[in-house]
Amino acid sequence: MTTIHVNPLSPQKIVMKCTAGDSANDMRQVTSSVLKLKRPDGTIATLSAIISDQTQSQLTLSHLFEVGDVPKAGVYRIYPVHSMPTGTIRGATQQFEAVSDFT
Repeated sequence: MTTIHVNPLSPQKIVMKCTAGDSANDMRQVTSSVLKLKRPDGTIATLSAIISDQTQSQLTLSHLFEVGDVPKAGVYRIYPVHSMPTGTIRGATQQFEAVSDFT
């Protein structure tokens, strides 16, 4: 499991590889993506994502965490939402742990 620091002083990045899986979706058709982040307290945030390495079968998303994105220690769940000309598709959920420097 990936570990991120709570409200880091220096930037931390999350990188997600997203694949078309068993679907017929062409990942080159994705025009934008966001990341939905469920925090340990149940609140949900929408984070910006940068698309790179886009091919027919996969793409890479990255987000540079800002202060406030990861405010508390605990397990966070995150999944991508991709916009395509035919609508939106949701990617697989992943998780990471946020730790405090003083735990």
